[in-house]
Amino acid sequence: MQTAVTFFSNQKNIYIAVVTALSSTTDSNSGTRKIYLKLVGQIESIPVGSSGRAEIIKSETTDALLIPRKALVGDYVVVEKSGYAEFRKVEVGAKNLLTVEILKGLKKGENVVVETPHQLKDGERIKPILVGF
Repeated sequence: MQTAVTFFSNQKNIYIAVVTALSSTTDSNSGTRKIYLKLVGQIESIPVGSSGRAEIIKSETTDALLIPRKALVGDYVVVEKSGYAEFRKVEVGAKNLLTVEILKGLKKGENVVVETPHQLKDGERIKPILVGF
């Protein structure tokens, strides 16, 4: 199985890895089990002893509505509507390290606030700056 890995020392890079083994026992306190990964590609920039996070990629789709994960405020997003912030409840689907799938509550082409949406209030005037995603 393919896996995406980030390291706390460098969270901007996502490394691809392959699961080589899965422990047969589950930790009774946390409900977790160990996975063993082999990183694919260049890994010289990863310091020895680094900690991080891994997500196993179970499936991929090409027609999902995706937004940056940091645009979420709980189960809401802030949509730019005629120069004003509008908080909108959304239904979230699959997530990965960078993006989240929106199943309901948002339409393709609507602009969402990505940088510090949690600092806005519903109805507050905003000046959007469009960036590609």
